[in-house]
Amino acid sequence: MDISKEMSEINLSYYDLGLYEELVLCSNYLKNVSHIIKSEQGLWSPLVIRAGKIPRVWLTAQAEKGKFVEIVKDSTSQILESNVQCSESGIQVSLGKNVILEAGNNDGKHLEIYKLDLRSIGLNVYGDHKELVLGNANFKKGTFQNVYSLMALSDEN
Repeated sequence: MDISKEMSEINLSYYDLGLYEELVLCSNYLKNVSHIIKSEQGLWSPLVIRAGKIPRVWLTAQAEKGKFVEIVKDSTSQILESNVQCSESGIQVSLGKNVILEAGNNDGKHLEIYKLDLRSIGLNVYGDHKELVLGNANFKKGTFQNVYSLMALSDEN
């Protein structure tokens, strides 16, 4: 069964939801940052996090050019291989045996992501409580404020 979808079929309900006032991403502070990662043309966001009573997470992988797989939609697993465990204080998202995201200290306004690993969905993005690696760049204890996206991906895939 083909579970891949066209971009027009992907759930984008997160556009209507609020951001965390402060999102700590692997030791880096994000304030008023809409997307962690976005494609160059702004069509695809592999990982989206929004504020809520529980952290609200969307995780989407590119299956092939123009086709995508929704792995997690609004903190709910969409495929058999994924597992989402969440509570009011945090969330953990796994794909098979790989932990993709681990976050805690949620109070509805602030969230800390202390583990991120998107390599299992084909992106060289990973980090822990000390550092974030985006491709060949390392970020430690930086502050990003009032930007649309922390990182842009080429649409040439």
